Amino acid sequence: MSDKAADAADLLAATSHSGGTIDGLPDALRPGTPAEAMAIQSAFIRRHGSCGWKVGPHPSGLGWCGAPLRGRSAQPTPHRLSHDRAAAMRIEVEVAIVLGSDLPAAASAADVRAAIATTHIALELFRSSYPDPKQQDFPSLLADSLSNAGVVLGEGRAPREGDDFGALEMTLVRGGDTLAGTGKGATMDVIVEMLGWLSGYAAEVGSGLKRGDVIITGARLGPLSVAEAGTYRASCALGGVELEVA
Repeated sequence: MSDKAADAADLLAATSHSGGTIDGLPDALRPGTPAEAMAIQSAFIRRHGSCGWKVGPHPSGLGWCGAPLRGRSAQPTPHRLSHDRAAAMRIEVEVAIVLGSDLPAAASAADVRAAIATTHIALELFRSSYPDPKQQDFPSLLADSLSNAGVVLGEGRAPREGDDFGALEMTLVRGGDTLAGTGKGATMDVIVEMLGWLSGYAAEVGSGLKRGDVIITGARLGPLSVAEAGTYRASCALGGVELEVA
């Protein structure tokens, strides 16, 4: 599916960049299996570049799934979106990992912990290339980078002994209004397990996990609309991250 994978990757990348949607990939380009979707992800990385990965539970409830992030670099905080661009965008508040060294395929838990340079609060920019992603099969969603449209990397620090990410209190506010809050999410042990799995997946899809990669580890708040103008600020013990919509 090599040429078809490149064509599919280019179509989805162009759709995401434009802010538009397509009803679905044409039949000739639509992946029929997760392996074909992975070929599209691989083509996307080669042709458009990526600053890292998203990883989280597989929708089947068994194991994990992942996709390359859109954008050659993460956006720094505060990030600004036009009102038009934000109208169809949603955000998820997440914990992001930045790697301080490459990770080999099938990395051990000790390898993963040693490779983590910093942990951050982050906003995933979340927008599907399809008008109704629920009507798409999983390979088509996987090919579309699981609705990733970029990431805003917030403040962070090196991991500390005793970090309890499973009970990390987070809030999201716009102006003086609290939009959401939570204390639930993946523990560091689960994050390490996900990154161990991702080390093999990333090696199969691309060139593996590299120093400087940003990895977002699943929604703790959201997805939430950012259609209304204002400054959206998420915060937790790791720091803050902001998105300005105007």
